[in-house]
Amino acid sequence: MTMKHNRGTADQELTAAQQDYLEALSLLGAEGAGVRVTDLAAHLGTRLPTVTRTLQRLRERGLVHQEVRGLAYVTLAGRRLAGQLAERHRLVERLLGEVLHLPPEQAARDACVIEHGLSGAAAGRLAAFLGRWDQLPQATRRFLTGRRGRPSEERFDLLGDSRSFGGRH
Repeated sequence: MTMKHNRGTADQELTAAQQDYLEALSLLGAEGAGVRVTDLAAHLGTRLPTVTRTLQRLRERGLVHQEVRGLAYVTLAGRRLAGQLAERHRLVERLLGEVLHLPPEQAARDACVIEHGLSGAAAGRLAAFLGRWDQLPQATRRFLTGRRGRPSEERFDLLGDSRSFGGRH
């Protein structure tokens, strides 16, 4: 799944992995600090050659600046995009946890898989939905998410969980 990003240097397509790298760089390099390639590899559980290749692609898109064999920094355009990526993840995780009542660990895993397929328009509508959700009285929320048996979960008992789909988080 790729994501088009039309602001910044040019029309950019990011893979799910590149999105994860940008989010991780932004997290590890909070407050504009540089990130060592080895720290990024350890955080994502990937090998150094993979990190080096992915950073090169992010540099080509103007989202990361890296000193020669040195620290990697997220550019302003990269930081803006990383913020939107992190917010999209947070929204999906909230939907899965608060509205659908998945256990926190499962909501986090599933959000990592779902977030990459979610368009900006869908993320905006999800944000609006959760904003309205927050305004509902607690009794209404409980009524809307009440469980009467588990027929819907039983319909999907052969699908397993999100671990088989390669989420990074």
